[in-house]
Amino acid sequence: MTSEEKKERPISMINEASNYNMTSDYAVHPMSPVGRTSRASKKVHNFGKRSNSIKRNPNAPVVRRGWLYKQDSTGMKLWKKRWFVLSDLCLFYYRDEKEEGILGSILLPSFQIAMLTSEDHINRKYAFKAAHPNMRTYYFCTDTGKEMELWMKAMLDAALVQTEPVKR
Repeated sequence: MTSEEKKERPISMINEASNYNMTSDYAVHPMSPVGRTSRASKKVHNFGKRSNSIKRNPNAPVVRRGWLYKQDSTGMKLWKKRWFVLSDLCLFYYRDEKEEGILGSILLPSFQIAMLTSEDHINRKYAFKAAHPNMRTYYFCTDTGKEMELWMKAMLDAALVQTEPVKR
């Protein structure tokens, strides 16, 4: 691409392309024809994972912190014990309570925090979920019913936060 063509290309088009990881059908299905790709359906959203995590404000008050089990995002459906911190309407998670090296973050507004249904196909006693219409559903589990109740209330309060309309 010449420098003249780059100038004419809208910046939003360049930025939008960098927001997605594209994969080809060939990489996913080796038996597919080499030249065939499916761009639209192969977008991989990495929001909230390590490098894409929201930076935690160390001065923001912590609403709740403690251990939760989170179902892994891989197809294995493994449950991983993680240290969670709810602060500034965001749920941050770490490997342990040292809170070093963030593993991920979930910006809770617009998520629905709810009990599981039979359609979730999860047989954990104190499990609940954070569902969003345009993103993945996160599944969590605690060791006691009281912990589950406290976490759900705190997460629900963060998810339902309302901002004042802008006065013009």
